[in-house]
Amino acid sequence: MALAAVLLAMALGLVWGARALFRTLDGTVDSSKPQTTTSTTATSSTTVAAGAEGDSAVSTTTTIPAPHLPNTVIVRVGNGAGRKGIATVGTDLVAQAGYATIGPKNAPATKQSVVYFVEGYQADAIEVARLLSIPATQIAAMPDDPGVPAAEAHLVVILGSDTTLG
Repeated sequence: MALAAVLLAMALGLVWGARALFRTLDGTVDSSKPQTTTSTTATSSTTVAAGAEGDSAVSTTTTIPAPHLPNTVIVRVGNGAGRKGIATVGTDLVAQAGYATIGPKNAPATKQSVVYFVEGYQADAIEVARLLSIPATQIAAMPDDPGVPAAEAHLVVILGSDTTLG
C-alpha cells in the first residue's frame, strides 16, 4: 500500500514537472531566427506525508536538463497510424521548427503516439511532443527497439492512430 502511494506520488510529480516545463517552454519557434538556449533546468518536487500506518514521509525531486538548440537534435518520425503520409507530415513539421530530421519510416500499428528520447534529450522530447500535439504522458526513454531504425536519432516519434496530424 505504501509503495503504491509512493509510486503514485512520483508519477504525479513527473507529470506536474512536465506540465510546468511545458508552460515554461510554451511558445513558437521561428526557424528564420537564430535560436538560443540557456542552461536552466526544470525541477519537480513531490512529498508524500506519512500514512496512518506510520509509514515515513518520502520526497522526490526530478531535474530535466534544458533543451538543446533544435538544429542539433536529430529526429526520426515513424507512421504507426496506418494512414498514408502521416510520418512525412510529422517530419515536415519537425523540420520547419528547425530540428534535424532523418527520413520518415513506417512503424508497427499503434493506437497512441509516443516520443522516445535518448539520455539527456527529455526536454527536447517534451518540446517535440508539444509541437506534434502529443501529450506529455506519452514521452518515454528510448527502448532497444522503438519500432523504426533509430540510427543516430536523439528522438524517435511514432505517430499512432490518435494523431491529429494529416
